[in-house]
This record gives sequence, C-alpha cells and structure tokens, in this order.
Amino acid sequence: MSDSAKVIPCDDPTSRPTRMFKWSSKRCEKGNYQPSSTYTLAVIPDRLVSILTCLLINPYPPSVGREYVSTPLTEITTEQLHYNFNIAFEANFFAYRATIPYLLAQKHNTSTWTLCTGAQGETAFFPVPGMTQGALFTMGTAAARENEKTNVRFNEGYLCFRVEVDEQAENHGVTSASEFAKVYKNLLGDEEVVGARVTVREVGDIGRLVWQWKF
Repeated sequence: MSDSAKVIPCDDPTSRPTRMFKWSSKRCEKGNYQPSSTYTLAVIPDRLVSILTCLLINPYPPSVGREYVSTPLTEITTEQLHYNFNIAFEANFFAYRATIPYLLAQKHNTSTWTLCTGAQGETAFFPVPGMTQGALFTMGTAAARENEKTNVRFNEGYLCFRVEVDEQAENHGVTSASEFAKVYKNLLGDEEVVGARVTVREVGDIGRLVWQWKF
C-alpha cells in the first residue's frame, strides 16, 4: 500500500487567466476502493471553482461526506477510517493549503472560499461521515479566523439534508447538486456574509441565506 499527495500545475483550455492544480492520492487496491482519487481545482483571479472526482466501486450513492453508513464505531476498520478522512477531510485541507496562498498573493478583494460541511458532524447518526465533518468544523473556524482581515471571504456552508449529483438525485428523490448550487450563487452575491456559517437546514433554505458568525 502506498499513499502520496502532490499538487501539480495542469493546463487549462480556457482563455481566461486561470491556474489549475491537481491533487492525487494513491491508495491500495483492496476491497471496494478504487486505487486512486483526484481533486482538481480551477483558480480564476477572483473566483475559485473546485471539482471533486472520486471513483468508488461500492453500493452507496455519491455523497460529499463519503460513505453514508451506520457502521458502529467498534466495527469501523482502520482502512475505512483512513479512506473516509482522506476523501472528506484531507482533500479539503490539501486543496485549501495549496490554493489560499495563491488567492492571497493575487490580492483580489472579491476572492471567496466556501467550505461545505454536513450535519452528521453534530448528529452522528452515521459515525463514519460524521467524524470527518467534525474535523471540517474545526478547520472551517480556523480558516475563518485566519482570513478575517484578508482579501479572501471565507464561509462555511452547513448542509442538513441529502444532496447528490443530478443523475443520482433524480433516481433517489433527493435534492440535486444543480439545485443546491443556488446557495453558492446567493452567497457570492452577498459580500456582507464573511467568516460565517450558512445553514441550509431544509430545502426551503436554498433560496435564502440563513447565517451566523463562526466566532
């Protein structure tokens, strides 16, 4: 088994002055896990677009919090624990660490970074994804503090219900990623919201911003 993480420049076919980075994690090919996953970031001077691509061979639908299973703490394997923290927490951390210095250096006052977290970090009905979200809560608060007086407007999006990629959402009768994207659009449009947790507790909250300061 080998694990490695690196950030490398990759070409961007668009004409806009955009830099892209690719973070890749190699994992052992065992059980239901694909041997690699990739986190790609497209950084435009005044915007950040992130795309997470993780290939899985398992029966569970795509989820930001990764495996949405109720495995008891005593039955979670070390491999499963490491895998889920790698995808749900480390991917966010490495993306942040690799990109924020670039945004700070550009000094564009419209730069933003929004970290999406989930309610399982507090309810913990599903321990596997819940533990990873708890770690993201701390990361989000630290990032909000560190960027309080910078040009990067950092916020946390706190999601309390299922959101899946459009194709899967239609099959499972849950909210689609395209619909949830309205939250990000509204957040980008309200520059007064900074260093805050934007709570999306129910579908009705998608069309409005419900928020409070992180600290």
